[in-house]
Amino acid sequence: MHRFAALPQPLRGVMGLHARALDAAPGGGSASRPDGALPRVTHVPLPPMTDPSQVASDGFHHGPGAYVVWAEALAPHVLGRHR
Repeated sequence: MHRFAALPQPLRGVMGLHARALDAAPGGGSASRPDGALPRVTHVPLPPMTDPSQVASDGFHHGPGAYVVWAEALAPHVLGRHR
């Protein structure tokens, strides 16, 4: 989020700080349930989106390139082939 040029400062910096804190938290920000059971949520850190082709022509929304990156990062987890 801190590299997302379409967001003005200081919003970009604050959102970037929050996103990095969630990524660094145990479980990637997915907390356990009150009954102690593990959540049915998995945090998968995604690669940085730095290529301009990953942003739509409006400069704000994700473009087709971003969905390719996400699919490649998430597929092993969905298919159970991660580790």
